[in-house]
Amino acid sequence: LLTARNQLIALRVGLSVGTDFVDVTTSITNLRDQSMAAVEAMFCLDPGDLHHFPERGLDRNYLLRGGKVASLGNERHGSGSPNFTESTGFDLPLTVLESVDDRWSLGHAFEASGLLGANGSGGGVCVHTRPRFGDLAPGQEVVRRGRIYMASGRASNLFERFQREKPFDFELRPAAEPRVAHPCKAQQASR
Repeated sequence: LLTARNQLIALRVGLSVGTDFVDVTTSITNLRDQSMAAVEAMFCLDPGDLHHFPERGLDRNYLLRGGKVASLGNERHGSGSPNFTESTGFDLPLTVLESVDDRWSLGHAFEASGLLGANGSGGGVCVHTRPRFGDLAPGQEVVRRGRIYMASGRASNLFERFQREKPFDFELRPAAEPRVAHPCKAQQASR
């Protein structure tokens, strides 16, 4: 169990290790005497120095959209960087990084995720999920469950497995646009 706190929140992260996955339980408690609106977190998973995974680019990062595996390398984000992207259009709250030899998939999922993405700017490629914790009243605690996979097989195998195992509740349809605009989208709208 990992814990942290500051003047705004208390955070607890619990881990449970499986054979080729780790279940993650994260709770956030509002310590303020006022409500906190639209709380969300960004979880970033980076394989580090595992040389089986790409050093840069997004061509091996995937999400499931419209029932098909979609490469994040085919998308561009409002930041203008060809190696950073986030999307609200996905079927499952799982983003996957595939190894360069097609033998391994690193996957990351969280319930109530509003955005999925990746950063392949160099020095390793990471995958992102952004779970929403919602509006928190004073003293209120909200818990979100997630799962990290380091599994054999391609991204398509991991998407099928995730749907079959269903480690937490999720809807099989694209997520709605988040209430709070992503900073890059807000910047574009103001131009």
